[in-house]
Formats: sequence, C-alpha cells, structure tokens
Amino acid sequence: MMHAIFSNVCKNIGSNRKFKLITFVIFAIFTIFIENNSLKSDNRLEFSLQIQNQEKYMLYIDDIDEKYVESISTNTPWHDDIAKYTGILIQNFLDQYEGGEFSEISISAMNGYTVDSDIRTFVNAGAMLVWLMNDAPISVHNKGPIVVIFPWSQNGSLREDIFTSLAVWHVNSIHIR
Repeated sequence: MMHAIFSNVCKNIGSNRKFKLITFVIFAIFTIFIENNSLKSDNRLEFSLQIQNQEKYMLYIDDIDEKYVESISTNTPWHDDIAKYTGILIQNFLDQYEGGEFSEISISAMNGYTVDSDIRTFVNAGAMLVWLMNDAPISVHNKGPIVVIFPWSQNGSLREDIFTSLAVWHVNSIHIR
C-alpha cells in the first residue's frame, strides 16, 4: 500500500530525484512509526493505568506477573479465523492490585474511544487484555498492540453488540475505580 502511495506522489512531483528520495524516506519512517506504535527507545508495550483517584502511571506489559499470562484460541468479530491470543484475564489483572474493591473500569483507545463499564461485565464474560496473536506481537494493522477480547468462540452469547463495543483495540489507558 505504501508503495502505491509513494508511486502516486512521485508521479505528481515529476522527475526531481532528490525530492523522490526524501519523500520515500519520510514514508518509510512514517510506516515504521505506525507499525511499531511509537519510537520508544526501550520498545516495550505500555499503557497508562490509574487506580482510584491516584496519579496515572505507565504500566509495561513486561511488568505483568508471568504466572497470570495465558492464551486463548478464538475468533473475533473482525477475524473469522480462530487465532491464539496471549495476555491476561481482566480478573487476574485486577488481582495484582491489592487494597481496592473495584467496581468500575474505563478503557480508552489511542483514537480517544472510551468504554466505561461495571468491572463485573468484563470479569464474568472472561475478557482479556492481549498483546500477542499467534505468538507474535499484535500489529497496529490488526488492532494492536494491546486489545481487549472476549472468548467469542467458546460463548456465542458474547456476540451481542454490548461485548463487541467493549472490545477496545489500540488500548492506551485503563482507569479502575
């Protein structure tokens, strides 16, 4: 796709080779930036987390206790094929934060889309925060790098619109209270 865009731009700017090269480099950098989601030097997946009314802080996927990481095979409303997703159940995610009886959760995407819901809705449905699909990082193109999914293949009632709307992709912020 980027090649087609680059070709169209080059047709419109004529034969200036230096300008074509600069344009190509800019498109290449832009593509890398979008696909990797950021140019962080440590290249770790992160999102902001706020518990109750405390200050927000950055949480890295690497910081999640490995004993809670698990996989599920399911399809999604966006992919008909069954894929293996790896991440953490929302319940296990919440269990890592002692001292709070949480009742509400807000999950926001990079584009500003936010869902506010009762935590029980996510927990009872088996919702997960996932970052791997078929053992590879989820690309931005595939709604990553962090996505909320439900076990749709295991429970047909989760195909209702409410659960589709709660399946946030491009997750960048979670607020629990």
